[in-house]
Amino acid sequence: MFEVLVARGAGAWPARLRSRLSPAVALSQGLVLVPLTEELEERLGPDDDGPVLGFDRLTARIAAAAAEASHYGPVAYLHQETFGGFGFEASAVWHAGSVVFGPLFTANGEGERVTSDSIVVTDTASNAINGALRSIDVHRGAAYDEYAAIGLDRHRTTSAWLDDSRATRR
Repeated sequence: MFEVLVARGAGAWPARLRSRLSPAVALSQGLVLVPLTEELEERLGPDDDGPVLGFDRLTARIAAAAAEASHYGPVAYLHQETFGGFGFEASAVWHAGSVVFGPLFTANGEGERVTSDSIVVTDTASNAINGALRSIDVHRGAAYDEYAAIGLDRHRTTSAWLDDSRATRR
């Protein structure tokens, strides 16, 4: 499972926002990835409201941080859970402080639906993550899909992305 923010324009984030949304990993096409960890959520402050926008895990404080960061460029929330090729994806995108894409929930099999709003898809182009990435101007180019084009296929878990971010800071 991974749960991350992918942002464009993070270089313009003020220091206060950069320190709250860290560590980050550079991706291709001018994007950065922020692994959503318990430590990061604690830095953002208390949150007793639980999940928002119909998501299973997206909290109000993460959504508020994404909305704030989106004043400097679009920010995508991406959540993926797969096992043996089956699973689901969820996404939303903020720009200029508002949700401009999603929330979208997709599954690659009827048994993988996590909400009644989940759409079963049979091709990767229609899944929630690739849709969100297209909305922030990711170009597939010669890659299999947008997901691979920016290197999201490097890791499958939030903890692996966190390890990557620590390695790049050394």
